Amino acid sequence: MNKQEICQCKHTKENKLFGFGAVITLLILVGLTIGSFFKTELIDYVKTDAVKNYKIENNISDNLSYEAIEKKLSKDDKEMVDMLDYYYWFVVLLLPVGYFLLLMGVLGKKYGDLRANSVKLNKHQYPEVYKIFAEMAKELGFKKTPELYLVSGNGTLNAYATCVPGYRNFSAIYSDILERCLKNNDMETLKFILGHELGHIKFNHVKWWYNFLTMWMNLPVVKYIFGLPLSRARELGCDKLAQKLSKNTDGRPLMMLSAGKYAYQDIDMEEYTKEHFEKKNFWAWVSNLFNDHTILSWRIAAIRKNHQAGLFFKNTKDNRKK
Repeated sequence: MNKQEICQCKHTKENKLFGFGAVITLLILVGLTIGSFFKTELIDYVKTDAVKNYKIENNISDNLSYEAIEKKLSKDDKEMVDMLDYYYWFVVLLLPVGYFLLLMGVLGKKYGDLRANSVKLNKHQYPEVYKIFAEMAKELGFKKTPELYLVSGNGTLNAYATCVPGYRNFSAIYSDILERCLKNNDMETLKFILGHELGHIKFNHVKWWYNFLTMWMNLPVVKYIFGLPLSRARELGCDKLAQKLSKNTDGRPLMMLSAGKYAYQDIDMEEYTKEHFEKKNFWAWVSNLFNDHTILSWRIAAIRKNHQAGLFFKNTKDNRKK
């Protein structure tokens, strides 16, 4: 695949949402930096405001001196000023740095847990699976194949990708998915799932700077407007890339997440699409709004009908060649 084909797989709304998030984050950082030069002014403003409120609440004339009123301020008001003076640099500088270090620690621990409790796939461990993964990575232009690990799923059907900043990218696939794909000789589903995770790495979703620049989008309330839609856009883009890599057109690999690892091959995909996608379902739409992954019926329809699924509303277009 060339760069243009890879970029075309991205959801058209992802770059817009990410760009918006990055701009807001940078503005916040710039604001904090500028604010660091006005520490004295800010503290004086807080003091003045506290004194003003005290005058209003206690009906005190303006003749009383500033220092006299300041002494009469409540314990809470005094503590607020003292804390502002003490924690100012913590809020302005150390908080962003602390978040960054926390993010590094969480990702590092995740990688450590993976190394300690899973099996690294390579030319000696499941070589046929590693070969598929390496070939797809090469097709996407990776100079170095990301690491791939096999994790005990304990019945859970999942896979994920992330990275250790400045160190390496890696992906993991749960054992239940791998076992069933190999048992059924279903390489198409295996390619789709592995290709989806490679998509997250290729599109930089796992990079620390990507997550740092969009961290505010996951705040309460805000996340439903920006954070979750961005997450859904990322997943849909990776689905499209996985579709290209696996050559899948019916969406059955995603059915494993809906019907399970045994029944997914027996589901009538056309009937499923008619029942779960083409029929109106208000509560399915509500579920999508509160989910970080687009609901499966929309994701499957996007592959089957060769369209770009909507982030908030259903896309009913059918772009299949007649």
